[in-house]
Amino acid sequence: RSSGGRAIAGGARGGGLQGTLPYMSPEQALGQEVDARSDIFSFGTVLYEMATGRCPFEAEGAMAIVARILEAEPEPPARLQPGLPAAFERVLNRCLRKKPAERYDDARELVRALLDLRGAAPAGGGGAETAEQGSGTVALSPTTIAVFPFTVRGSDRFGYLREGMVDLLSTKLDGAGDLRSVDAHVVLGNLAREAGGAVSPDRAQGLAERLGAGLFVLGNVLEAGGQVQLNATLYEACGGAQAVTRGSVQGDADGIFGMVDDLTTQLLTGRCGGPETRFTRIAALATGSFAALKAYLEGEAEMRAMRREPAVEAYRRSVAVDQGFALAWYRMSVAALWSGQADLALEAARQALRHRARLSERDGRLLEAFHAVLQADNDEAERLYRSVLGTYPDDVEAWYQLGEIQFHAGPLRGRPIGDSR
Repeated sequence: RSSGGRAIAGGARGGGLQGTLPYMSPEQALGQEVDARSDIFSFGTVLYEMATGRCPFEAEGAMAIVARILEAEPEPPARLQPGLPAAFERVLNRCLRKKPAERYDDARELVRALLDLRGAAPAGGGGAETAEQGSGTVALSPTTIAVFPFTVRGSDRFGYLREGMVDLLSTKLDGAGDLRSVDAHVVLGNLAREAGGAVSPDRAQGLAERLGAGLFVLGNVLEAGGQVQLNATLYEACGGAQAVTRGSVQGDADGIFGMVDDLTTQLLTGRCGGPETRFTRIAALATGSFAALKAYLEGEAEMRAMRREPAVEAYRRSVAVDQGFALAWYRMSVAALWSGQADLALEAARQALRHRARLSERDGRLLEAFHAVLQADNDEAERLYRSVLGTYPDDVEAWYQLGEIQFHAGPLRGRPIGDSR
């Protein structure tokens, strides 16, 4: 807790503060009772700085630092250091919870969480060294993806795409929602140390496991008569090389970069997953821009992590590229309301309604119901959500929003709050 000589005068016995201000827990900065969970917070600030090179609550002046400790959430660590594993970020975030009850109870629990991270592969590289220096067993991350060299058939003109596709696809896939790519240099460096030859699915699976990647991509480039075809397969590394989805695009050789965008979109939308899969597939159909799609998926990942303001900014980037992307406008509206930006929520919903023709029938109805929520027309919103559930009884969002309406508005209409459960 004493870093950089920034301790402030006073001590606990004298009724003042003791410690280094930027590393204090909220309760310590307020002069309240502290326990081991305060140390967990201070440890988290040091760990954050070690991982990102930046103090999470740094500001100009003591009062500004205290304000940040009490109110501000630190910048997401992976945004400052993209190679950080998601599991590490979750541990770090729990250490830095404002409320002591939401942190680890004591150092033993924190140590167990850190030990569970052993072998987790960084998204941006370094996983190979971890595997080789440790036990050789690396925990596979279901959201870490490795792209391997493509096979090139046809003109030597496209030979650069053998390794070039590793770099291109890794860059495209990294940050698309919850996905993190193993750095292309790490993949190619590991292959360079092995025997040459084509990369088979079995060989790729072994290397993916060493890198901690639960997903990997193999593909080929075919050229004939000035036309190029790109084929790729997305595999799961766990339990054998299981093909998840395939993508294929064809076009003029001059449009190779646009083809890579289309191929990436196909791999993303064919990927099996949780409840977000439907939104991913619909989003891919609702915009012709991969840049807009990727920003949208970043917003969805932020929403799942309950980081509402970063989600709003990601959706902003999405609609800046494609102003008619109704689904991104709609999700921005939801994120804005949950982050306390009611005016933005209403404006984004209006923009989504303006481009409603680009929504599916289901999402158009969800949007209409949410717009009724924003206008405080609770009776209409409830009617609309019940209508959605009549057609789609498994729609999680409709159930959740119906519960929200019953929780907040039900008692005002003489209905038991328990209905919301």
